[in-house]
Amino acid sequence: MPDPETPFDTIEGSQEYVSLIAEAIEEARKDVDADIASAIAVGAERRREALELVSYNLAKLTVHIATSHRILNDLRTLRRLLLGERTVGEVGADEGAADFTVTFQPDLTPEQVKDVLTALADYFRGCGGIGLRIEPELQELGVRLPVASHA
Repeated sequence: MPDPETPFDTIEGSQEYVSLIAEAIEEARKDVDADIASAIAVGAERRREALELVSYNLAKLTVHIATSHRILNDLRTLRRLLLGERTVGEVGADEGAADFTVTFQPDLTPEQVKDVLTALADYFRGCGGIGLRIEPELQELGVRLPVASHA
């Protein structure tokens, strides 16, 4: 493989660039928040509304950049697996690590349980993993709703 000529020729270079974009967005959000406070202080309603729209779009951009960072992490991990730089055992939790159990309150709906598990998996990927290890015997786990009694 030839030497990289641009920062985008490697996944790591792209990750660094995405991190720089995330920092720039965060700085812009702080500036916009300060501008919103100033607009409120002087009663500039139209300016405040426009700045809130900017803030909203920066928040959306933050989500997209965070997603891009997670995807790049996943790609880097998969590349390492494919090239033999990392083994499947290293991707999951350490063998000596303690197991953990997630317990939900019985009044949660299946959709709420799914949302929590999705957020947990996203967090794990954001920390450098490629997803939670799934035990085959638990893949068919279902969520039962309590049966309401009619008195």
